[in-house]
Amino acid sequence: MLWAGRLAQYPDEYSFKRRLFNRLPADYRQHLVLYDGVSAENSSIDEIMRKARHLEKITTSLRVGQGLERPLGQGAIQPAVGGSSQCLKL
Repeated sequence: MLWAGRLAQYPDEYSFKRRLFNRLPADYRQHLVLYDGVSAENSSIDEIMRKARHLEKITTSLRVGQGLERPLGQGAIQPAVGGSSQCLKL
């Protein structure tokens, strides 16, 4: 019985949703609560994930459009070593 207290337990659904929601960035949480009506109490895990991913795509697109980030998957053009005017595409 000494080891019984160390057994792993799966969290109940509400605890899992609460942990998931609380680990989102603060600005995401605020937006999801205020504008999308998402909460650990009333939303499913799939709904929290779907709406958080959608918000992430939107904010990434806005940052790319403002020039704050490079889109993923596009190679950067960097000058060649040695100071020549040739460029390499990675």
